[in-house]
Amino acid sequence: MIRIWTLGALALLAACEVTSTFACETTDQCRKRDVVGLCEPTGYCSFADTSCPSGHRYDDSAGSGLANECLDVDCTTYASLLDTCALPPTTDALTLSGNNTYNTDTNTLTTPSGTSMPLHVVITTPTTMDVLVVGSFSLAAGAKLGVVGSLPFGVAASGSIEIGGLVDLTGGAGARTRAACGAQAGSNGTGDSNGGPGGGGGAFGSSGAPGGTGDNAGTPTSGAAGGSAIVRPSSLLGGCPGGFGGDSDVSGGPGGLGGGAIYLLSATSIAIGATGAITVGGIGGASSSGTGIGAGGGGGGSGGMIILESPSVVVLGVLAANGGGGAGGGGGGAGQPGHPSAVAALGGAGTSGGSDGGIGSSTMSSGGGGSSSASAGGGGGGAGFVAIASPAPTTTGTISPHFAAWP
Repeated sequence: MIRIWTLGALALLAACEVTSTFACETTDQCRKRDVVGLCEPTGYCSFADTSCPSGHRYDDSAGSGLANECLDVDCTTYASLLDTCALPPTTDALTLSGNNTYNTDTNTLTTPSGTSMPLHVVITTPTTMDVLVVGSFSLAAGAKLGVVGSLPFGVAASGSIEIGGLVDLTGGAGARTRAACGAQAGSNGTGDSNGGPGGGGGAFGSSGAPGGTGDNAGTPTSGAAGGSAIVRPSSLLGGCPGGFGGDSDVSGGPGGLGGGAIYLLSATSIAIGATGAITVGGIGGASSSGTGIGAGGGGGGSGGMIILESPSVVVLGVLAANGGGGAGGGGGGAGQPGHPSAVAALGGAGTSGGSDGGIGSSTMSSGGGGSSSASAGGGGGGAGFVAIASPAPTTTGTISPHFAAWP
């Protein structure tokens, strides 16, 4: 029988007859008081040492003649979208509780304790994203991390990543602009003085739904087309916005923003706990400011993109990239945002001659079209993408839409 001892246990049992060589299996076993090291592919612990060209030195408990030796500069990246060998070495753990916000434009993290700028890098190839560089990352159960800004968001951990709370990128970091989305964005409705049509839903992994037809009691004006879906991209991208509702006696309702984009990568393991969730839902379309024979509702934004990459991935909680619902016509209600669940976002209810908005998509099929009326509802946004790069992921939680292997 092989006994695996932590370094702390070896110190406590120094008087016992045990070997001085320690073989590790996980990074969590490489600790010296409050200092966390790395469990190297050789099976021995290393700790940060700035005097080594590689930034790490093997512990004196390492075997095979490696004790106290600097690690070789040679390095193999553990990620597909960036070179982890080029990241600054660190063993610092980032542990969050309570309500937190990270901004990928200002690179600032706001926690209940204040605002700081954690260690991060901005990657520009093959996609531009802001990546936090950590030894390990954890978000406690009941905690929230909201991520905003124009750049997609990433976390690169040499150790484990554990998500017990909510990581929320609904309409958040990395959501693309209409110009960047092109044909994936929902179309804007055409104006009609007797009742505007609904805006089209944004698209990404599935198509956006069309808005409802306006002025159905006179000369109908067709609802705006939903955006066109694309094959999953080879880089990290956010979702696309819905279109504006058609003008009438007032301006049409704005379309909802697309969902954000997040990339979690770990050299050891990623665990989305039973209470954990990551959502990159699209925002629901907004309604016009007028009532009566008014304008059309805006289309919902599409879901964004989630990528998890690690040798071990366990999903017991939720991964969701759902589209937002379309807004109701005639100054009706806004569409719901994409939910952190498999439940489709509802469209807003129409009022005063306006019709309801369409539902957002939580599958790889398009969302619901807006209903037709004098002033029509917006179309629902399409779903985004969820991808997992791991040899044998455990996925007993809720993943909406269903994930595909990465790359």
